[in-house]
Amino acid sequence: MQPMNLRMDGPQRLFPQEPPPRLVWRQHTNPFIRLVKREKPAKRVLLSALRDGKLPVEPVGDWPGKGPFPAQDDYALIDPDLHLDPAPPSTPPPGVGYAGLTAAQRHFFADWLLDPTQPAPRAYRQLYLAQLETRLLEGKRRREDVKHELDRLLGAESWAGDPDLGRTALLAGWLSQDGPFLARVLCGGLPARLLGVGLGLQALLKTPLAPGEVPALVEEWRLPSVTPRSRMDEDVLRMRLESVANGPGQEVLAHALAQLPEDARAPRPWRAVHRDLRLAFPQPDLRPVLEPILREMLLAGPTQALDQASTELPGPPQAEEPDGGRASEWLLVLEFGESRSQFFDYVLSQARKLPSYQQIMDENRHMVHRVHFRKRDLRKFWLFWEYVQNWSSTRVYLNGEELEAWKIWPYSQYLR
Repeated sequence: MQPMNLRMDGPQRLFPQEPPPRLVWRQHTNPFIRLVKREKPAKRVLLSALRDGKLPVEPVGDWPGKGPFPAQDDYALIDPDLHLDPAPPSTPPPGVGYAGLTAAQRHFFADWLLDPTQPAPRAYRQLYLAQLETRLLEGKRRREDVKHELDRLLGAESWAGDPDLGRTALLAGWLSQDGPFLARVLCGGLPARLLGVGLGLQALLKTPLAPGEVPALVEEWRLPSVTPRSRMDEDVLRMRLESVANGPGQEVLAHALAQLPEDARAPRPWRAVHRDLRLAFPQPDLRPVLEPILREMLLAGPTQALDQASTELPGPPQAEEPDGGRASEWLLVLEFGESRSQFFDYVLSQARKLPSYQQIMDENRHMVHRVHFRKRDLRKFWLFWEYVQNWSSTRVYLNGEELEAWKIWPYSQYLR
């Protein structure tokens, strides 16, 4: 029997299309990835680290002394049995776990791990940082390996300004009690809201402010300077910092830390990139004290800067008020209700310390916590916003009008 001559128009097939070949996860792609059934979940790693070594952190919440932590409890662990598809992937949402990725997205992630310095959507970067943060708890040698990897990522243009990377780097520096590493991280620049805490950790580790950190502070805090950042000389900055320190007889960061109240050194919950790593450690923010000192140093005689700071705790710089300076008309109100967040008790305790705190009941008889902020207190608002921005009960009002969350960010034109 002669075979039939079949005519095919377009990309049709004579036989049903075969499924794409099943790709095998290459375990050698990256030494920091953590696999299901081979690695412990992050909760167990943290618990083991707290038991076996003296880590400078403490757990947040209830931690059982014994009990199983199934591997599937760790959303970031890689399951090599899940299918990979080389098809073009869509962009995954931030915070998604590995199992929540599509087959195409998992294939992209596996290939990207060959060189994580290449550009990638935030979800992939967060998953990788979650791997690195867990590795930080696996002993001193592993921490050093992770710090080398973080140095590489911090120098990559595709990671520039990534707040998640900044948080992981600060955690690495504190866990290893490595002040010089923190100074290197801050020299490269971090988001403005992290710089003050990074300097506080550096001060706790008794590491002086490096001249190379000043240009990053100038840029992120938008400090006025008679010398552009590109022309700042480290030797000149070193002499000016030494001159400033001559006043109180203390290094600049040490002096700034001494001006903060004692409770600034108390452990506070830390928002790790890996959401299962619930831990706390001191996070003093030096910006309220250090920023006026640097302003004086950069614009005026450096020996005058700390003389004024040593007499009283300076507040944040006064921003120009809208509507001709009528500060009384500018009022920001933050409201939040009950939340199942692990940080709720901490946020509420801090809010109750403020003189503008109010506790009210809404029309549905739900308890609402309200705090007022003037323009000069906006820095305090950002400390709260870091924790409450994703709570469903959070509301923000400016001069009586509610602001949507996407309009709320440092230097936003909607907050002027």
